[in-house]
Amino acid sequence: LSKPHMDTPWALRRRPAGLLLLVLVASAGSCRRGKVAPLRGEGGVGATSARVVVANYTCPSELLGSATVMGSTTGGGSAAPVTVTTLDELVAYAGRAEPTIIRMKGMIAVPPELQPFHVPVGSNKSIVGADAQSGLVGGGLLIKGAQNVIVQNLIIALPVGTDGITVQAAKHVWIDHCELYSDTKHSTDYYGWLVDIVHGSDFVTLSWTWFHDHYNTVQVGHSDRNSLEDANHLTVTIHHNLFQGPVFGELVFGELRVRFGTVHVFNNHYQNITGYAIAALKDARVAAEENVFDNVAMPFTNEHDSSTGVFVGEIEDLGNICYPSCANAILHQAGRTFTFMPSNSYSYLADSTDSVPVIVGACAGPGTTQTSNTVGPGDRIVTADADLLSGTLQP
Repeated sequence: LSKPHMDTPWALRRRPAGLLLLVLVASAGSCRRGKVAPLRGEGGVGATSARVVVANYTCPSELLGSATVMGSTTGGGSAAPVTVTTLDELVAYAGRAEPTIIRMKGMIAVPPELQPFHVPVGSNKSIVGADAQSGLVGGGLLIKGAQNVIVQNLIIALPVGTDGITVQAAKHVWIDHCELYSDTKHSTDYYGWLVDIVHGSDFVTLSWTWFHDHYNTVQVGHSDRNSLEDANHLTVTIHHNLFQGPVFGELVFGELRVRFGTVHVFNNHYQNITGYAIAALKDARVAAEENVFDNVAMPFTNEHDSSTGVFVGEIEDLGNICYPSCANAILHQAGRTFTFMPSNSYSYLADSTDSVPVIVGACAGPGTTQTSNTVGPGDRIVTADADLLSGTLQP
């Protein structure tokens, strides 16, 4: 579900925020017979989005997966929210010691003279967008050595020379209902990864997020040679996300690359991907469940860009669907036993594969749900403290 096919009667363009839409869900039979029609629009900085109900199905907002294991992920908890509109304010509040709910209003831009630039985020923080047109452009968020962080309802665009969201040596992080993208006009290393989960991070959930127009999208584990730090860590759940490549173009795109991690990937929609969708490399274990691969050159692989030349990643194929076929999928080495079962770690209920394109297309991205952490305009707002903002921004 992405760019609308004009010859498809039930395909809907993005509408102004606040308009409730009813989307008719295609039958299971029609989904299996051919490609599912796209729903989303182009999505520039500050593009509008809609709150959607699909056949009486309200877009979910609950936390699932790895971020619920060995503790909870509550972000700023019950702290009084603060609203920020400038980069100085965002840096000041993201780095403070106290639990904080930070409400970003509007698109906050990193000026070119500060790029590459990331905003360090401390423990016990919620960073949420005030609406579907709020976020950060030109830089990224760095969650390093922190615990209990929620990033929600944000646009993060064009992170020049840095990652959109870096999760490094962190625990209990939830990234939810965001939109992350760059462009394909520059070289592959002009931007960083859109989400980079590295250096032994644990208990991370990435959900209901729209990724598009990027070369390398999500990475779990940064190097084949980092086993001392990463082995038995990098526990991640990735569910109900929309991964979208360009409809036209010959560039090769990769979506999810995993080293060492134990990663559960379920109910995602991959569309128009000219490279791989899921690459399981050095000692990775990936349970891929009820995903949809629509016009994807290589749905699964364990043979991509391994510096050691030893390809030992494993992928378990659990009820996935590919259009037109999964013929190019490389799962795991013969003779190896796959033992990772996500249900042993947490409770969840996967949606039917047939419903994934419609549900994900309608509900992934900012502005599609209202959660307890997404502060509304009627909530009490605390203005920025002058003493927090006296410092000078540093890249």
